[in-house]
Amino acid sequence: GFNVGKPEHPIVLIHGLNSSPNTWNPLVDQFESLGWENGGTVNVYLDDRNIANLDSNDVELVGNKGDFYTINFTKRDSNPLVEGNEEAVARQGEGLSEAIREITAENDTSKVTLIGHSMGGLAAREYLQSPGFRNDVLSLITIGTPHAGSDLADTATQYPAISNFVLGIDPRS
Repeated sequence: GFNVGKPEHPIVLIHGLNSSPNTWNPLVDQFESLGWENGGTVNVYLDDRNIANLDSNDVELVGNKGDFYTINFTKRDSNPLVEGNEEAVARQGEGLSEAIREITAENDTSKVTLIGHSMGGLAAREYLQSPGFRNDVLSLITIGTPHAGSDLADTATQYPAISNFVLGIDPRS
């Protein structure tokens, strides 16, 4: 059989737009079949529109020490698997920063590996390119991330009322 050792640093799985941590269920199953410990989910509450106010009180680790974690961008008092993940990439990047702080503290380590799907990859890149980056990311893997933008985003910007109504996304956010 194929033997894969446990990761040296925790892996953080970041979901994309209109998604949830459940996106990662097949990969979570794979990791668990390898004997890796699921550290749980880090809820990142993006209620407050002021990025400067985002801090450790806006991050909740539902779990403990582990080899991998999922991120859940959400809002308090909402459907936790629907709202919050459509927030601006800058807010998600700041929230991810706080989530990484929680995960590294829980695991007494200095780095994590990030895997981002779609907008989750943009949130990760936002954190890595921000002035607040703490050199606490060993590597970033993105899957289906629109690094060069998307045609849908261009259309949404041209027709904000329609995109907000049809997609529930405010392109100015």
